Amino acid sequence: MKCFVCWSCQKSDATVGIGGCIPFVLTKDEPTEMHVSFYANGTRYDYDVKFNGKHIFERSLVLLPQQIKISFYERSFVGENVQADIKFGASLKTASQDAGEHPRKHFE
Repeated sequence: MKCFVCWSCQKSDATVGIGGCIPFVLTKDEPTEMHVSFYANGTRYDYDVKFNGKHIFERSLVLLPQQIKISFYERSFVGENVQADIKFGASLKTASQDAGEHPRKHFE
């Protein structure tokens, strides 16, 4: 799970399989789905991922400050050799909008 969370924002090569992330053996014919909730700086985050040995089909990160669900991003598999469809939450500020504060600082 750590590999998905820590490196999910990096650009990936659509032609390369997933390294170090092994799908659940008992459902090897179906994609593995995982969910994890964690807290950083007092805010709850929910991370979901769906993958097999070759592709990450879906992943999303949601934050829940004061129990209000805010989408940080959603990333969906489009097809072989095609860049994933990535959507960022509309209510989030970019680093340039927030006087130099980078969103990644919350995970350091």
